[in-house]
Parts: sequence; C-alpha cells; structure tokens
Amino acid sequence: MKNKKLLLLSAVTLAVIIAASVVVNLRAPKTVIEKGLLFPALAGQINTVNKIQIKGHEETVTLLKKGEQWIVEESDGYPALFDKVRQTVISLSELKVAATRTSSPALYPRLGVEGPEVAGSASVLVTLENNEGKEVAALIVGKQRHSKSADKNPGLYVRKPGDKPSLLVEGTLDITARMSDWFENTILDIPSNTIREMATRHADGNSVRITRDDRAQEDFRLEDIPQGQKVVTRIILNRMGTLLENMNVSRARAAGNFTFPEDRQVTTVRDFNGMGVTITSTEIDNLAYARFHFDYAPDMAIAASAADVAGDVPAQEGVIAESVDFAAQVSRLNATLSDWVYTIPEFKYEILSKRMEDLVKPGSPDDPVNVNEEIKLFTPEIPSDQ
Repeated sequence: MKNKKLLLLSAVTLAVIIAASVVVNLRAPKTVIEKGLLFPALAGQINTVNKIQIKGHEETVTLLKKGEQWIVEESDGYPALFDKVRQTVISLSELKVAATRTSSPALYPRLGVEGPEVAGSASVLVTLENNEGKEVAALIVGKQRHSKSADKNPGLYVRKPGDKPSLLVEGTLDITARMSDWFENTILDIPSNTIREMATRHADGNSVRITRDDRAQEDFRLEDIPQGQKVVTRIILNRMGTLLENMNVSRARAAGNFTFPEDRQVTTVRDFNGMGVTITSTEIDNLAYARFHFDYAPDMAIAASAADVAGDVPAQEGVIAESVDFAAQVSRLNATLSDWVYTIPEFKYEILSKRMEDLVKPGSPDDPVNVNEEIKLFTPEIPSDQ
C-alpha cells in the first residue's frame, strides 16, 4: 500500500515538473539575441556621429558637433565636454550582449527599460545620428546590474526601441538627461582669502560694501554703516567673501538672448592681485541668473611677496615663484565666460542680493562682539531622537 502511494506521489511530482517546464518554455522570448557587440557597426562610425539626443522623462539634452567642438543645443550652443561626449559614443560601441531578459512590458520597470515616456521613469533614450542625418544607434538605458561577485563585469539593462526583449549588456555608460552633466559647470573658484573688496549696488540705490586691508586680515569689514547701527554678525560678512569659491552653474544662455530687468543688481569683486569681476544678477521665476565680466587694474594690486603674485601659494624653500600674467588670464576668462548668462545656485544669489538692512541691527559699532551669539545664530539645530 505504501509503495502504491509512493509511486502515485512520484507521478504527480513528475507531472508538476513537466507542466512547469512547458510554462517556462511558453513564456520564454521567441527572439534569439546573439551574444556579441550590441552595435557592431558603430565602432567604425564614431567619427561620423555629429548628433546625440538624450531624452529623459522631464528633460532632453541635444548635443551637436560643430566643427571640432561639441555644443549643447538647449543652452544656446554652450560648449559641451568634448571628452565626455566622445567617451559616451565609444562606450556605446563597446557594449556587449550578455543575456536576454524579459519581453514583458509589465516587467520592464524592474529593469528600468520601460522608456522615458512612462510617468516616473528614470530611464533615458539615447539616439545617435551621423553627419548625413541617419540614425546609427538608439537605446533605452535602464538600471545598472548590481552583483556581489567580483568576477562579473560591469553591466546594465537596456532595450532597443521597438524591440520587446530587454537585454543585460556588459560595459559602462555614464549618461543622463541632466543638462549640467554635459558641460563644465564649475566656472570659477577664487578663494575668499584672495578677495580684497566686494561692493553691490541695487537698482534703488541701496548699496553694500565689504573690504579687507591686507591678506593677513581674517575678517571682512562692512563699510558705510548707518549711524546707530552695527553689524549683525561678522560671520555673514565672511561668508559673502566666499561668493566666487566653487561657483557652479546649471544652465547657460547666450547673453544676446537674455535681457536683465531694471531691478537687477551689479556687484564688483576685486582681489589683491588687481583682478576684478563685475557680476550683473537677477532672479526670474525663482531662478537666479548672473553674467560675469572681468578686468585687471594693476595699480590696485597689493602683493606681499612673490608667492602672493604667483597665486597665494605658500613659498617652498628652493622654489622660485613664477609671476602670473593676470592681464592674459582676464582675457581668457572674458573669452570663455562673459558672453553667457548663467543659472547660479540660490545660496550664491542670496549673497549678491544682500542689502544694508540685512547686515545691520541697532547698536554701536564699538559694542563687544558676542561670539556665543554668533555661533548660536549660524549653528543648525540637530533634531532630537526622542
């Protein structure tokens, strides 16, 4: 009796296994993708590619080749990062098919290959065209493959537009539809310890000016303080001096295509080397815009040593500091930056928009500084776990 039950159970188990195999075979993709290069012909066409469009759900970036330079079309032709653009094309040409994955649209989001037209999608569609306007490659780029195995090559999930099967490919691809990822967005990085003075004039005549007498002076001084007023805190003045440090931008527009409103402010910054930067700035629809123009006034330079002249780098024993041609440097900066209006971070614009009333409070300039009050004012509160 026991043997009959055992035989019956074995038969049922075998039937289940066979049925499962049939279901798997029915669900398996009918299209067979051969392993090898995803775009076999692309390697021989790299130099003919002159247009790359990267489309995300909310943003689209179009990169065009003009002569020997790549530009960002949506930023009025602002120069793109040549090496990054070229590496993107090369990386696409080197992608190798590792395996076929799901052909079910319902499962695409798991791999991120549903396409940018789907709401909430993080995938991007990249399309390459040659100099004849013909498409040479198109790909929906999804999620990266995460593997704990050290012997597995980097990979990501992709799908060709119009194809049902998704693919796992070997290779890397640094590609986004965020415009600022395709050009050099740190346009200036001038240390605050080189800044001698900064002055802002607003359209209504309100003005702010902070200064330092020499490089050894640690704190900035607020000039022309109204009678009966004193500086709220010296910390805020010193933070204003960091305006040109790590100046990152997210967009660029040709200056000829942008009109500043009448209520703009104009800020002039000058360093101890005699270099000056005039910044015209405004805010429109919650976006901050700034245009930069540079000049050089050698008669306003204050250099304490050869090291100062060479760029404020401490002198090393046995090393002779080389002087910097600031006039040539200013010329290069103007050629690169002055014909553009940039979208700058809000915290940078807050510095440019400071008014006298933002920096003073009732009191006497001779009142002692309450250091604890300053620290408390600029120390963020740490939320309690309780």
